[in-house]
Amino acid sequence: MPSTPHRVLATLHANHGVERVDELDREQPGASFNLGDLVGIIKRRKWWIAIPTLLLSAAAVTVALMLPPVYRAEGTILIERPNVPPDLIDSTVTSQADERIEKIRREFIASDNLAGLVEKYDLYPEMRREVPMADVVHRFRQGIHVELVQSSRREPAVAFQVGFEYSEPGKAQQVASEVATWYLRENLRARQEKSRETAEFLEQQTSALASEVGRLEEELAEFKKENAGQLPNQQDLIRGEVVELQRSLRDLNFERQSLGERRADLAQTLAGIQSGSEPAALAPDSRLEELRDERATLAAQYTEKHPDIISLDRRIAALEARQSGQDQGTEASGSTTARSGNPQIFQIREELAAIDRNLNALARRRDVLRSDIEEKREALRRAAAIEDEYRALQREYDNTVTDYRTLRRKKLTADMGASLELNQKGERFTLIEPPQEPFSPIKPDRKMIVLAGAFMSLAFGCGLAFLREMADGSIRGVRKLEALTGAQPLVVVPYIRTRREIVRAWTWRGASAAGVLAAAAGGLFYVHTHVVPLDIVASQAEQQVDDKLDRFLK
Repeated sequence: MPSTPHRVLATLHANHGVERVDELDREQPGASFNLGDLVGIIKRRKWWIAIPTLLLSAAAVTVALMLPPVYRAEGTILIERPNVPPDLIDSTVTSQADERIEKIRREFIASDNLAGLVEKYDLYPEMRREVPMADVVHRFRQGIHVELVQSSRREPAVAFQVGFEYSEPGKAQQVASEVATWYLRENLRARQEKSRETAEFLEQQTSALASEVGRLEEELAEFKKENAGQLPNQQDLIRGEVVELQRSLRDLNFERQSLGERRADLAQTLAGIQSGSEPAALAPDSRLEELRDERATLAAQYTEKHPDIISLDRRIAALEARQSGQDQGTEASGSTTARSGNPQIFQIREELAAIDRNLNALARRRDVLRSDIEEKREALRRAAAIEDEYRALQREYDNTVTDYRTLRRKKLTADMGASLELNQKGERFTLIEPPQEPFSPIKPDRKMIVLAGAFMSLAFGCGLAFLREMADGSIRGVRKLEALTGAQPLVVVPYIRTRREIVRAWTWRGASAAGVLAAAAGGLFYVHTHVVPLDIVASQAEQQVDDKLDRFLK
C-alpha cells in the first residue's frame, strides 16, 4: 500500500504565476473537521477498511457455516385431572404435578439411565472416543429440556414440554420420544407405587391397632373380673344397695322396738300376777333394749370401731350379764308357778319365750345387715381406690378403639385410592403432541453470526484506518500547510503515480481478492464435507425464499 500523499501542496508567492486553487481541498484557517476530511480519509485508507472487513466477514461466514446445527425435538404432555371427583374418592397421591415432574426428571438424568441411552442411540460417537463416559453423560444431560406450561402464574401447570437437542434431527426425535415415554411410564408407576405403599402402611397400622384393642379388651375384662362388684361404674348401684340395707335395718330396729315394748308389757303383767305389783327387776331389761336400739342407730352411721359404739357395747354387755342372773330366778319361780297350775302365767311365759326367740332372730338379722352394710362400704372404698386405674384403663381402651376406627376408615379410603390409580382414573399424563423430527435447527443463528461478524469486521477496519491516519505524519490539506508555513497556498498540484506504483497497487489488490476467494472457497468446501452438503443448504434456502414469497403474495 503506498504511503506517499495523494497530493503535493505548493506554496507560491503572489507575484508568481497563479493557477486555480482546488475548491475541494481549500479550507479556511481555523475551520474544524468536516465531512470532506472524512471522505478524504476513506479514500486514502479504503484498503485498510476493505481488506480487514472482507477477510473477517469471510471468517464470520465460515464460522457460521462450520458450526454444527443443533436440532430440538419436543413433545407436549397434558396433565389430565382425575375422572372421579375428589369429593367421592380422593387419591392418596397428594404431591403437585410440578414436584412429580421434577422428581421424574432427576431420576431420568441419573448416570446409568443416560449412559444406556447414549449407547442405545449411538450419541456423541466422536466424544465417546476422546473423553470418559461421565463427560458424555453430562453433555447428554444438558441437551434434555423440560418446561412447564401454565395457564396463569397462580394456577398449577396444565401441561409440560419435554425435548432433546442434538446435531442429528432423527436422533433428536428418537431420544425426545424416549424421554416422553419415560415420563408417562414413571408417573404411572410412581402413583401406583405411592398408593400401594400408603395402603400397605395403613394395613399394618390397622392390624397393630386391632391387636392393641384385643389386648386392652382382655386386660379390661380381667380387671373387671378381679374387681367384680366394686368397679367405679358400680358405685351408684352399691350406694343404692347401702341405702336399701339401711332402710331394712331401720325397719328391723322398729320391729325389735315393738317386740321389746310387747315383752315389757307381758313381763309387767306376769309380775303383777305373781306378786300383785310392778317388779323393779324388769327395768334393766327395758334399759338393755334401749341401749341396743341406740347402738343400731349409731351402727347405721359409724363403723364398729367408733368410740360411741364401743362404749355402748360395754354397757350392753354389763346389762346382759345382770339380766342373765335375773332370768334364772324368774325361771325358777316360774317353774314353781307352772307347777302350781296357773294357765295364765304359763301362756304369758310362752309368749315371752316366743318374743325372745324373735328378738334373737332379729338380732342375728341385724348383725347380717350390719355386716352387709360394712361390706358395701368397703366396696365403695375399694372402688374409690381403683377408680383412677380403672378409668385410665378404660380411657386408653376408648382412645385406641377410636384410633382404630379412624384408621380403618382411612385404610378403606386408601384402598379405593389405590384402585383408582390402578385403573388409571386419577391424575395422569397424556402425550398430546408426540415429538416430531425437526426440519430446521434452532441454533446456531447463522444470520446473526454473519451480520455481527460483518459489523465487527467493518468496525475493526475503520479502527485500523483511523490508527493508520493518526500515525501518518504527512501534510494533507490546506489547513495543515497554513498551520506549518503561516502562508496561504495558491495552487494544489495532484500526486502523479508512476507505472510501477500502479502495477504494484493492482497486484496487491488482485492478491487480496484471490485470498478472499480462496478462503471463501475453502470454507464452503469444509462446510460441504464436514457440516452439511451445500445442495441441502441451497434447497433449504430455496424453500425459505418460496415460503416468504408465498406469504408476501398472500
